[in-house]
Amino acid sequence: MENQASRTAVDSRRARYVRGDPRPVRKLQITQILDERQAGKGKLGLEIKATGVGLVGTLDDTLTLAPEGFEVVRAGDQGVSVAKFDEDGESNAVVSERTWLVELRARQERALAPRTFRFASPQVVNAEMTYQRYQDADLATATAEVELEHEYQGRGTAWLWVVGTTSVVLVGILGLVLVKVLRRRPRATVGMQLPETLTPFTVTMLLRRIQQTGKLSPADKESLDGKIDELEQHYLAEINGNGEINLRTLAEDWVHRVR
Repeated sequence: MENQASRTAVDSRRARYVRGDPRPVRKLQITQILDERQAGKGKLGLEIKATGVGLVGTLDDTLTLAPEGFEVVRAGDQGVSVAKFDEDGESNAVVSERTWLVELRARQERALAPRTFRFASPQVVNAEMTYQRYQDADLATATAEVELEHEYQGRGTAWLWVVGTTSVVLVGILGLVLVKVLRRRPRATVGMQLPETLTPFTVTMLLRRIQQTGKLSPADKESLDGKIDELEQHYLAEINGNGEINLRTLAEDWVHRVR
């Protein structure tokens, strides 16, 4: 009965973390910084920094970013990084950080320039929000919605048609050039080596580098995804399974597969 109860407790913890679901994170602190210093080019910048106990999820899992009158041109994800262990917690939780650099522009079909900007709202309950904006080179405190200091005006559809046509032609030319260059260029050999110190963090980073090599078969890629999830659950997400993971065996196995 005792072993059955123990298995039930472990299964209930695992049930809260399903592959594909947002990773659990606590004590989430999010700082958003509005940057109008490139308004002359029609660009509105937004830097987002998130810190929390556990692994900070993706931008879509963390915030809802849909300011009226603007559209996202690009959202550069700097990736999640582990800063330290949670010194205030009783378990082996970690404190992680994640930063996004977002570029926005006024919607092209909009007739009037937007006059205000509303910061992204949190997807995580009880997240601590901080809003700031650049005033020249200094940072100033802001509110959840601010008045813009510059005008961001959309353009007419004729301009978009010209730019679109020109872009298609340029992309076609660049594509032909790129194909010729790649045909002549020998493929670089990617060598993977074991980290000098094997920890859950260094092994996870190694597996993610292997994941990005593109050398794995679909079956191996799916298997590696499962190993990364298992490693993160065991050491980083406070959902420990039964037994220990042999980090050296795990790392050596996957390094051997891509050599």
